[in-house]
Amino acid sequence: MTERDAALAAAVRAADAERVRDLLDAGACPDSAAEDGLPVLCGAVETYAYGVAELLVEAGADPDRRLPDGTTPLLRAIEGGSPAVFEAVLGSEPRLRLAPERREELLEVARGWYEEGGAGRLRRLTRDPGPVRAQAVREGESNTLSEYSLGGRRVRDGHGGILTGLEWAFRILTPPAELVARAVRATPSTPTGGRPSGP
Repeated sequence: MTERDAALAAAVRAADAERVRDLLDAGACPDSAAEDGLPVLCGAVETYAYGVAELLVEAGADPDRRLPDGTTPLLRAIEGGSPAVFEAVLGSEPRLRLAPERREELLEVARGWYEEGGAGRLRRLTRDPGPVRAQAVREGESNTLSEYSLGGRRVRDGHGGILTGLEWAFRILTPPAELVARAVRATPSTPTGGRPSGP
């Protein structure tokens, strides 16, 4: 790892979009690895730093890069439940870029998270019997999501929006009644024990 790439990893970890932009402009590799060996894009996904993720993808970071656990940055963005991060990581021309079976896999993942709900899926994945911590978080100017934490993992509840975004990107016509149902379910509310906070 070059000194510039190490600085990029640190800037991504700090969610410092201005520093990330400067380093990319100076020649840092957008697909460089962080200290954990994963692409820096995964760090932006994990910390919900959608502005940083967008800069990395625009500079050439690969959202479809296969990771040692079989996931990709894009798949991790879908699982994380943040529509803003998903949009930042989706990249250009996903319908042309991704094979049909890959598109179906991503749709299935988004659909599964949406149908089960973030808190329920998180409990099943972590098998942690403790309480799920919930708080409201703000994304952008007007979007508020619930964020759930359990067993060292956290997810946001924007999977309905992500599923709709994938369908739109893949040119799939969703029945209007289903879109209305997703919109109603996504009506913001402040979860118990939390109040809105920024990313």
